[in-house]
Amino acid sequence: MAHEIQNASTLLNSALTKASTSSWKESTKDIHQTIQIIQTLQTHEEMMEPLGFLLEYYAAVFSPLLLPLIMPLIVGFVRELKRYKKLKAGEVWEVDDSDEEEEKKEK
Repeated sequence: MAHEIQNASTLLNSALTKASTSSWKESTKDIHQTIQIIQTLQTHEEMMEPLGFLLEYYAAVFSPLLLPLIMPLIVGFVRELKRYKKLKAGEVWEVDDSDEEEEKKEK
């Protein structure tokens, strides 16, 4: 890969030298070869960026969005789990019907 980069640099210097001496045809030929080398280097695996982000980046981006939603879900789940265990153990909770009874009395 280093050899290809050096080769592209040499061809580009050669193209600049030929362009200054009015040899435009040879200059464009060297520039075309340089472009081909650069395009092959762009797809080289050592030159590519990693395709994914680290878990820390995902956590930093999405935690401010998800934590306000997840915390009430967890708290509600724990509360309902405790209530379910009490119901299974035989401790029946009384339903607060005081609002409904007051509405019936008003009618």
